[in-house]
Amino acid sequence: MNLQEKIPGERSPFSIFHIMDAIKTTFRKRSGPNRKFIFLLFVMLAICESLFHGENSIAYFYVRTRYGWDQTEYSNYLSITTIVAIVGKVKAFPMCHVRNLIQCFQLKLDLF
Repeated sequence: MNLQEKIPGERSPFSIFHIMDAIKTTFRKRSGPNRKFIFLLFVMLAICESLFHGENSIAYFYVRTRYGWDQTEYSNYLSITTIVAIVGKVKAFPMCHVRNLIQCFQLKLDLF
C-alpha cells in the first residue's frame, strides 16, 4: 500500500510521511554504484558537520580570550562570515558549470 493512499486529501507540511518518503527515495535501489555514492555523500556530510560543530564550540572562547570579544561581537562576526560564505557559494556555483571547472577539479584530484 502506498503512503499516499493511507492519508486522505493533502498532507500537512509537518507530516511524518515526508521524512519517510525522503528516506525511501534516498536509499531506493539504483543502477550501478549510485546508491553507494549517495551513502558516502551522507557519511562525508556527517563527518564534516561534526568537525565544524566541534570548531564552533570552542571558537567563542578563543576570540574572547584572544581579542576580548563579548557575545555581541562574536555573533556579528559569525553572521557576517555565514553571509559571505553563502553569497560566495551562490556566485561560484554557476561559474563552475559555465567554465567546466568541476571536471578540471576532478582531473586534478585523480592525478594525486
